[in-house]
Amino acid sequence: MKKQLHFILLSALILSCQKNTKEPANENTQHEQDDNGNYGPYGKYSTWKSVAGDSVFTENLHLRWYHIQIETPCNIHYYEMSYPLWNCFDQDFSISECASVNDTLIIKDKDTNKQAIFIKQN
Repeated sequence: MKKQLHFILLSALILSCQKNTKEPANENTQHEQDDNGNYGPYGKYSTWKSVAGDSVFTENLHLRWYHIQIETPCNIHYYEMSYPLWNCFDQDFSISECASVNDTLIIKDKDTNKQAIFIKQN
């Protein structure tokens, strides 16, 4: 009876560990090569100059498109920033294709409510 109970507990432990195993989000390369050139509202690469907000940054901000998430009615595009704005670990953001985009980029931090305003350089 003890051997059976030990086996059942060991099996449950192994199955619970396997259940939580998943690949990191940034390892998904399914849509990295988009044949249509659909790199979202900000393009594949873009450069932005900080002009106002709660923090003004001296370096230009470079955005790099890296993923598209197919959604209805608007796809979501993910961009990596060349440096984190306020959080040492948060270096990416997403935007819907349905969002109206112009030459001004406003990034708001949902944790601190800080915002940074950039204008497009290229």
